Amino acid sequence: MPTVRNRQKRGAAATLWTEGAAHTNESRVPMYCDWPVGTGTHAELMALHLTLQLYRSPVAQLLPAISPMRPVTGLSNADFTVLKSAFEVARVAGPRLMQASDGATVPAVGLRLLGDGLQGMPEPLPVPARRNVGVVQTCDTRIDVEARAVGARMDRLLAGSTWLCEVLKRSGLQSTVMWPTGIDTTLFRPGPKSGHLGSKFVIFSGGRLDYRKGQDIVIAAVRIFCQRHPEALLLTTWQSPLPETAGSIVQSGLTPVAPEYYGTSLGVPQWAVANGVPAGSIADLGQLTPAELAVVMREADVALFPNRAEADANPMVLECMASGVPVILSANTGHLDVTRAAECYPLTEQRELCGAVVDERNAGWGESSVEEAVAQLEAVYTQTSVARQRAIASAQWAMDFGWDVGAVRLVEAVGGA
Repeated sequence: MPTVRNRQKRGAAATLWTEGAAHTNESRVPMYCDWPVGTGTHAELMALHLTLQLYRSPVAQLLPAISPMRPVTGLSNADFTVLKSAFEVARVAGPRLMQASDGATVPAVGLRLLGDGLQGMPEPLPVPARRNVGVVQTCDTRIDVEARAVGARMDRLLAGSTWLCEVLKRSGLQSTVMWPTGIDTTLFRPGPKSGHLGSKFVIFSGGRLDYRKGQDIVIAAVRIFCQRHPEALLLTTWQSPLPETAGSIVQSGLTPVAPEYYGTSLGVPQWAVANGVPAGSIADLGQLTPAELAVVMREADVALFPNRAEADANPMVLECMASGVPVILSANTGHLDVTRAAECYPLTEQRELCGAVVDERNAGWGESSVEEAVAQLEAVYTQTSVARQRAIASAQWAMDFGWDVGAVRLVEAVGGA
């Protein structure tokens, strides 16, 4: 539940909703999101946790999208009960909102997920909401005429980072405000290791395998680090539901051998070994539930994220930090909100992209130095007390990204002037 500080913020935000509240039977304004609740992607988790957090909010309620459904796993009995109740509210409230429509708009706030080109999901209702808010998730720095037209139709755009906020505003979309991403701080928090990995020095890296995520830089750095420290073990969660993105990883030339699929899974260990990582020095754990991922992260001695671009602070980075793991990450795009504020290990040597055509879509991305990544791994390996102190400080910092805080910030961001 929100802290006292956050409850005070929520009370202040309540004054923003008086107009909308007049159109409901309750004192809170209905919001609906046009993407599904689930636990498979960060967007689905966003919808899930906002639904849970706002279920008892005195200010606003989030009506989850009834269809299409996505798998939801790992919920407590209490959260499952709340989610089930929220779906029932949405089932009843949807038709009621339509009946209350003035013929042009539904008296609600519509949250619309917008990706590359600011393209979104299909309309969940046949008429627009009275207030339409775009939740933007893109690393594309090319905001063309069509994309600007979509953005201009929104009453507000929410960007997950200072960098993305600036990208959108430079394109002329001045209604953009920043709304940071959230994480489940009830799961991701410091805890003891299991001891199953013995004396291994564990390097964690997560995210779907593609060029933007920079796993080729991870492989190149770990290849060198393992030559110096044979006890190093790379733990990955790189499986991708989008096989077309995995092949892009060869663009830089750092991993000239392309990954291959074996059945329905990427052969991540085979790919790493083919590109020079010693056999037995990498283990891919596949696609994990949030609860499983939280356990795995606590096994790590360090996490490495040399991503070329992120639209937000990167929830997996924040999850590692909240788990008490020292984090090495690229100082570019959405990551800058982390490297400028948290006790981390920034990769400050950001070069032009290697092996890719630099155009308007990726003009603001960055290429991290393999050598600097190795140096930062060495720093964590050799200076354990310093790494521990940074990890403790960053864990405390990351706690402010819990979904209880995120829900309050959403109400403020959507309703503020």
